[in-house]
Amino acid sequence: MASTGKAATRGEAVPEARFSERSKPAPATATKTKPPATPRRVGKPKTMYALNVRIPRNMDERLTAAVERTGMGPQAIAHEAINDYATAVGVPEDIPVPAKEDRPFRERTPKKRHYGTAEEEQDRQLGVRVTPLTDARLTAACDITGNGPQDFVRTALNVWLHKKKISFSARQD
Repeated sequence: MASTGKAATRGEAVPEARFSERSKPAPATATKTKPPATPRRVGKPKTMYALNVRIPRNMDERLTAAVERTGMGPQAIAHEAINDYATAVGVPEDIPVPAKEDRPFRERTPKKRHYGTAEEEQDRQLGVRVTPLTDARLTAACDITGNGPQDFVRTALNVWLHKKKISFSARQD
């Protein structure tokens, strides 16, 4: 037997711990087999790109009214609006989609700074995720129109909301 620790300095022998009983696997009857985990998201694209734009407060209210009337979410509405407007400006629906690392750089819309009072309407953030095809179509549409994504998405949403007859006073109806 080996001696260790304080007991070894006094000349006393300390017995070794035996772990062989603990390291043995449990009997096969005691193990439970779990069913395979099912994926939570089925059939959705694996790659989505974040798109963040600022929209005026009145457009945010119209978008909220559109969500209530159509049953679609803000992401689906923005996705449909971008694709509809991209088709209207002449972007083909089967545009080649670049790999994620080869995505072209889109020029930002210059920030329009205005200094006013706190009571003035402030823009609201709209954050959605778009498919790579919609992202490629948005880039091509920005090149065609000469607008940045901020202005293009605002215009696309405005046209889509107008087409669906959702007015500026939609929330008050």
